[in-house]
Amino acid sequence: MCMAYSHFGPSSKSYLLRILLGFEFAPFEKKLIRPTEKISTVTTLKPPVTPTLWGLMPKWESIGKSRAPIINVRSETVHEKPSFKALFQNRRCLLPATGFWEFAEISAKRKQPYFFRMKDESLFAFAGLYDDDNGTLRSAIITTKANNLVRDCNDRMPAILKPDDIEAWLSPDSKPDDLLALLKPYSDDEMLAIQDDPNLLKKPSQSSQESLF
Repeated sequence: MCMAYSHFGPSSKSYLLRILLGFEFAPFEKKLIRPTEKISTVTTLKPPVTPTLWGLMPKWESIGKSRAPIINVRSETVHEKPSFKALFQNRRCLLPATGFWEFAEISAKRKQPYFFRMKDESLFAFAGLYDDDNGTLRSAIITTKANNLVRDCNDRMPAILKPDDIEAWLSPDSKPDDLLALLKPYSDDEMLAIQDDPNLLKKPSQSSQESLF
């Protein structure tokens, strides 16, 4: 699963979004993005780059009951689970990123974070879903099986779309089977794992948190 990621920009290699949207996309400068924070999301809405909150809210919970946001959705069941089926059909999105973190367990009380990015440091896009929660747009990252590079830390990783597949992912004309075929582990030959500061992901005080917008 993906618990934290970054888009650290603007990126000079955002060609995948330039091709798709016809303009230069400069992600808001943000080193670390955590669940429930505002994130840049590419949809078929107007404007196409839309702020959402990271985490879908389950609609099956009783009114008044505390609801935990869903930040990751499994690719293997996204097309058939009642809670995600309609979103998979009609509300797919892109979540631009420059990398993401996973944790390797060193001991029962210690985990080592690793930052995964492209070797050429280019911007890429996670496959995602979005929804309207009482007027608030929310999103989640679709995950798939981990590639060989990520597997040492986690058996899941975000579904990263190849640039040539982005248009098909957002197209309303794409067939479900064709979309599912895009949600596969990204080639580890193109990625790099970097050992990071164990204290990096500690929750900062509210006053020190950065704002995306």
